Amino acid sequence: MKITKNNCTGCGACMISCPTGCISMRENKLSEIVPYINLEKCIACKKCVNTCPQNKQLSYSTPYKCYVAWSKKSDDRIKSASGGIATVMARYQLENNNYFYGCDYDCNINLKHFLVNSEKDISKIRGSKYSQSNSYDIYLDVKEKLKDGKVVFVGTPCQVAGLKSIIGKSNENLITVDLVCHGTPPNEYLKKHIHNLNIKKIDKILFRGEYDQKLTILENENIIYQKDKTKDTYFSAFYANMISRNSCYDCKYAKGSRISDITIADFWGLKKLNNIDKMSNRPSLILINTDRGLKYFNEIKQYLIYEKRDVQEGIKGNGRLNNPPGKNIKAKIFQFLYPICGLDKSINFTNIIFNIYIHIKKLRARLQNLYSK
Repeated sequence: MKITKNNCTGCGACMISCPTGCISMRENKLSEIVPYINLEKCIACKKCVNTCPQNKQLSYSTPYKCYVAWSKKSDDRIKSASGGIATVMARYQLENNNYFYGCDYDCNINLKHFLVNSEKDISKIRGSKYSQSNSYDIYLDVKEKLKDGKVVFVGTPCQVAGLKSIIGKSNENLITVDLVCHGTPPNEYLKKHIHNLNIKKIDKILFRGEYDQKLTILENENIIYQKDKTKDTYFSAFYANMISRNSCYDCKYAKGSRISDITIADFWGLKKLNNIDKMSNRPSLILINTDRGLKYFNEIKQYLIYEKRDVQEGIKGNGRLNNPPGKNIKAKIFQFLYPICGLDKSINFTNIIFNIYIHIKKLRARLQNLYSK
């Protein structure tokens, strides 16, 4: 598989690997972060090409254990997107003087991966982040921290692949945890959307968790904006698979075999529990993909309420564990309009055009049925 403008995931491994620093990560016309090469500095060593996960035959693991789980702490369950598993991992890493990397938005609405250093930092990683984070700025820091202790990195599968490409050979101190991903819109889309809402200052952005399925923006712990996923322009477009980056529609990681040691997600399709009471309506799925992942799960399970489930139950209920979404007609219309109209207008125009398309399609079907009689 050769890298093209459509299947680049923006993981940034090429930029980090470049010996001359001739690669920079910049926005294309769809605001996707992609590599740009300064040909005057390029020495044609092809290290970027060889490092890119999209150009490699990657090593995937078949999940062999599956759990439904929740944190034992009620606050973790309330404020997390599902059962608070990443929160448990982060706290365990801190308590054992090890390292955990997650992501959060800064005051300028830039979503970035960072090293968790405190309980306050743990609160930042909770909840789903429905835009693409910058993970490549911490790859070399992770590589350095692996010399001192155990590192847990949580990110999308393509970010895990990017990190592993930079780390190189397998490192027993690295635990990779991938999030089953619905798709990642360019972070610039969210920034544009919030700018269009005329919101000047924010302290927190939430999509899931305490205010579940609502885009919630807080300043000084006060809600200054909140709309349901069906009412907010950005959130509704995200769930319609309209605004993901191109690589997401044909994602090579959207399948049952996994790139990481552990996979976490919402446990969609969970059937009746056998030995425990359901802790909330947002149970976590944990898939154990490697022996290293199982060893780590055994270390943290004392902090979890969990039950073993059939692996196929966990995979079957989650669409992105079976196949990528494919690019629907809404995404095609949006991508045509976005460079011309910007974000919110493109989303609104796309919905109008799509509704007209559906009405015409229905009318055509009725006419064909009428003439066939």
